[in-house]
Amino acid sequence: VQVGSNKEIIDEAANEAQKIDLNGKLVLPGFTDSHIHFYEWSKNFDYVDLSKALSFEEMLHALKLKAKQVKNGEWILGNGFNETDWSEIKMPDRHDLDKVLPDHPACIWRCDLHIGVANSYALDLAKIDANTPDPPEGIIARDLKGEPTGILRELALNLIKDILPVINDNEVMSNMEKRISELHKLGITTIHDIRLMGGLDGDSSLRAWQGLKGQGKLNIRCHVSLPGEKTDMAINAGMKTGAGDDRLKIGHLKIFADGGMGARTAWMLEKYVDEEYGMPLTSINDIEDTILKAEKAGLSVMIHSIGDRANREIVSMFERIEKKNRIR
Repeated sequence: VQVGSNKEIIDEAANEAQKIDLNGKLVLPGFTDSHIHFYEWSKNFDYVDLSKALSFEEMLHALKLKAKQVKNGEWILGNGFNETDWSEIKMPDRHDLDKVLPDHPACIWRCDLHIGVANSYALDLAKIDANTPDPPEGIIARDLKGEPTGILRELALNLIKDILPVINDNEVMSNMEKRISELHKLGITTIHDIRLMGGLDGDSSLRAWQGLKGQGKLNIRCHVSLPGEKTDMAINAGMKTGAGDDRLKIGHLKIFADGGMGARTAWMLEKYVDEEYGMPLTSINDIEDTILKAEKAGLSVMIHSIGDRANREIVSMFERIEKKNRIR
C-alpha cells in the first residue's frame, strides 16, 4: 500500500494497524506462478518424485524403494524425470520398469507431461498391445516387431489414465490444501492453474477449487483455466475470463497446437535427429474457430505452441484473425 521510513509509515497507519518488526529482514511481494498444473500436481500427491533423480539408475532405485512400501498389484506412479539431466541420456521403456516393478502396474511421466512410460503389467491392464491403434492426438511407440515399448506420447497416455484408481473430490481437496502450503513456503500467493490436453479434469478441477472456496480453505489466489475442448460448454454456461472474486477467477481457455520437444511431438519445420517432424495436436482451423467463438463470449485463449512450424502456423492464424476483426 505504501513504502517509506518507519516514522512516515507509522504516522500514516491507523491505531489498530498490526505492526510487525522483521529486524531488518528482506520483504518481497507475493510471487505469482503464471503456469502451474496445480490440480494435477495435487492429484498426484502420492506419486514418486523423480525430479531429483540424477541418473537412470537413481530413477529405477526410487521406484524400487516405492515397491517395498506398496502391496503387490497396487499401482506405482511417478513423475518429473528428465533423461537429459543424466550423463547417460536414455529414455526408459517397459522392460526397464519391468525389472524393478514386476509385481505392480506402473507408469511414470516425464517432467513436461507430454510423454510417459508404462510397464508390461500396466499395458496389459490397459489392453495396449501390437494391435492397439494410435489414439487421436497420441502415439504408442513400438519396437521393430510392432510391439509397444511402453513409451506413450501425448493423448496415448489417456489409455493409462482411464484405468487408474479414481480419487474422490475430498481426497483431492485435502491434497490441494497441502500443496497450497508448499507454495506458501516459496512465497507464492497467486497461481494460474493450467489444464492439460484431453479435457479429463476440466470440470472436476473447477469443482475442487469451488469446493475449497465454499469450505473457507482457499488460501491462495487462483485463476483456473478451462480445457479448450470444452469451449462450447464454457460458453453455454456463461463463463467469462476474469469472472469471480479476489480468491478465485475463471482464467483462459487452454488449447494445444502441438506437443513438446522432449517427447519429440513439438511440430517442427525439419525432422528431429531421432524422430519425424512432431505433430499438430489441434488443427489450426479448429483453433481459429475456437478463438473467434470465445472472443465473442468474453473468454480469452492461451495456446501451447512449441515447435517452429507450430509457431509459424499460429502467427499466420493471428494475422488472419486480426484482418477479420478489422473488416468487422
